[in-house]
Amino acid sequence: MGWRGGHGITAIVLAMAISGCSARINPAQSAAHVTAETLAAELEEAYRMSSPERLAAFLRKWHDSLPPKDVKEIKDPMERELYSIFQSLFRPFDLNTVAGGEGYADVSEMYRRVTYIIVQNSVRLQVEDSPEQIVTDFRPAFDLDEVDRLYLTPTYRQALVAFLEADDTLGAIDVDKSIRRIRFLEPFVRVMPGHWSGWDIESPPTVDSVALNGAATKATVFFSIHSAHGCAAMERTPDRWHVSDTGIYAIE
Repeated sequence: MGWRGGHGITAIVLAMAISGCSARINPAQSAAHVTAETLAAELEEAYRMSSPERLAAFLRKWHDSLPPKDVKEIKDPMERELYSIFQSLFRPFDLNTVAGGEGYADVSEMYRRVTYIIVQNSVRLQVEDSPEQIVTDFRPAFDLDEVDRLYLTPTYRQALVAFLEADDTLGAIDVDKSIRRIRFLEPFVRVMPGHWSGWDIESPPTVDSVALNGAATKATVFFSIHSAHGCAAMERTPDRWHVSDTGIYAIE
């Protein structure tokens, strides 16, 4: 009887230890163990069942598993500046201001009508004459009342592309096989075919690269709004970065 009681106590202690370890797991670390194949299969199941509820649950799990980074925990001061630059330039609902001209109000409206915007996972950064580096696992915080955010890791990108390019047996004759899949996603996220190939998955503007001076007071930012490419000059004030000049220089 005593042995059984001791065995029970051991089991309880073990269960408590496992529970404690689980509570300390970083959501982003947990998300890293999910495969693209598994995610694509979940999307496919939601699509085949014509279930917006399943799609909503999939996206909510994605959202919850990858929270914004705490900038205070980023050790590299230039990387912290990169986060601040991106946050100042990233205005998906004011693309005309980002582009320095007109013609993008309709694009902004498309992203205003969905539940989530999708934020890029990496940015190229160069400081003075130092070698260019690629900042990955990029998860800046945003305060956008209109929508919530999803951070596009390589795994989630692979899963979305696999889903979008899967054979669509429900498609009509002479209709792109991916159209139905795009429309299935549309109430929640906006994706579209790239201008020449591939997919525009990240919500614009996307930042291609940032060149930063050594004092972290001035930056040149190359960005894209789908097939349009722009450049913004930015300057640091005591409280934040702001755009001093911007414009589109090329359209594919």
